[in-house]
Amino acid sequence: MKGAKKIALTLVINLPWILWALQVPEIAPLKGSRGPRVRIETVEDSFEQEFWGRAVLVRLRNQFLYSVYDEIRARNVIQGPNGMLFEESYFKSALGWDVLDSTEIQAKYDLFSSWRERSGVPTTVVVVPGKPIVVPKAEWPVQYAREEEVERNANYNRFKPFFSADTAIRFIDFVENFEQNPEAIYVPYPKNSVHWSEAANTLMTQAVVEHLDGIQLTLLDTLSVQPYGTEEDIEESMNLLFNLEDRESIKISAVWDTAAVRPKVLIIGDSYAWGLLRRGLLNHASVGSEFWYYNRRVHGPWVRDQGAHLRKYYQWETQEDMIEDMAGFDQVIWVMVDSNLKKFPFEVEYFKKKNN
Repeated sequence: MKGAKKIALTLVINLPWILWALQVPEIAPLKGSRGPRVRIETVEDSFEQEFWGRAVLVRLRNQFLYSVYDEIRARNVIQGPNGMLFEESYFKSALGWDVLDSTEIQAKYDLFSSWRERSGVPTTVVVVPGKPIVVPKAEWPVQYAREEEVERNANYNRFKPFFSADTAIRFIDFVENFEQNPEAIYVPYPKNSVHWSEAANTLMTQAVVEHLDGIQLTLLDTLSVQPYGTEEDIEESMNLLFNLEDRESIKISAVWDTAAVRPKVLIIGDSYAWGLLRRGLLNHASVGSEFWYYNRRVHGPWVRDQGAHLRKYYQWETQEDMIEDMAGFDQVIWVMVDSNLKKFPFEVEYFKKKNN
């Protein structure tokens, strides 16, 4: 009997190791940022970082800290008094703390214009409002709601005249659209997401393709639903055991209409540009259409190495190489949230260092 107990105890103690070694799928795997990468040198190191059951233990710890101490373990996540979740970095832009001087803005726009002119590709620029711009200050975390604004959304206000006056581009300004129509369907941000709603993604996609030859998106019904898609992305990154309270969402059904000849589309932008991909823009565009994420990584239905380093993927050595490949597209679509205008036009660091 004692021998059986010892065997059972040994199995229980070693069960996580056994399940990990057998590659049994983890229960409730973790999502979002995992923090800095730890060097793995041995099997034991790998087990300690990824042992079976780790995800449940992490979620249990995170839930306890959140429920008892209101502590959020996800990096850069902060909560308002009514439970609205935000990424903290967006407040710097909303309050004007990261404002660029006129010389920097002129240089950035000149670089963008140079790329556009030398590539010769028709260009659309889309700017969307960040969550703190849309959400009332009553929903903001207290430490930011009581701060004085240097200038509300300063970088957007400085870039907007350049985009608006440039007749060589098509400028779609969702920030201005919000200010003129604050109750528009695309405006409400989900309570537990950093990105705007899937309904907003649908309307953005429809507006972007409206003047493209060979590809259109027709909007159909609008339904009230529970949050879906990326509408709980911050909550997911918190890795809790239990779901947080949500607010009702909107879903817009739509169908694609495509012609025999479709444009080869290049999307350049930040994480808000993923909305166009989720809505299927690149899948319904011509073969070879791509997404250059921050001009660093390449994605798309026909990319052979998803997420590959863009410069290495194309084997660029000079900025001229990049412009030459950009010229191979029929349409370039830039998409960015207002708080990322300080990084526009996402200059390739390799060329920047090479020129210094």
